[in-house]
Amino acid sequence: LTRAIETAWYCMDELGDTWVPLIKSWRLNERMYGALTGKSKQMIANEYGEDQLKKWRRGFKILPPPVSSYSLSYPGNDYKRTKYVRDLRISLSETINRSWEARKLQIHRKFPKSESLHTCMKRSIPYYTQRIVPEAVNKGKRVLITSHENAIRGIFMHLCEIPEEAMNQLHLPNGLPLVYNVKRKCITLLDDGSGVD
Repeated sequence: LTRAIETAWYCMDELGDTWVPLIKSWRLNERMYGALTGKSKQMIANEYGEDQLKKWRRGFKILPPPVSSYSLSYPGNDYKRTKYVRDLRISLSETINRSWEARKLQIHRKFPKSESLHTCMKRSIPYYTQRIVPEAVNKGKRVLITSHENAIRGIFMHLCEIPEEAMNQLHLPNGLPLVYNVKRKCITLLDDGSGVD
């Protein structure tokens, strides 16, 4: 989420809107790639095969192998997340195990150990519909969302009513601003005003 936050700062600075409040949510994070986290595409292809890599990356409901809850890649081991995330249910097994180890009560949330695009959407779309729409869109405000590819793909799938079977064909340009027009229900690249395509 750090890159997304920094991108929001750059955009707001360029627009002269650094005074506008910045709202952050873990629900717009990139999907959790489980045990594949930290590995390059080439490493994964060598270990599991190119076809399996494509299924994990572009499949809608196919989960990568889960990460261990004691791995450094597990979101529940990130102090920033464990301190500030309060909208996840409590994991009884993790709470018991970690409390036993620490010899004191440690409430532990049920962070994902692996996510498909579908499970990523289960957190990003409710955030969009329950927070962004009522607090901004319905009030006629313009909204800047800086996030990662799969959270954005899921939101676009919802907004544009893209069927599940067409999702593997949706490729978002990296680092290019996209504009969603709520009234026309269409996505366009941001026009920089130069007149050059």
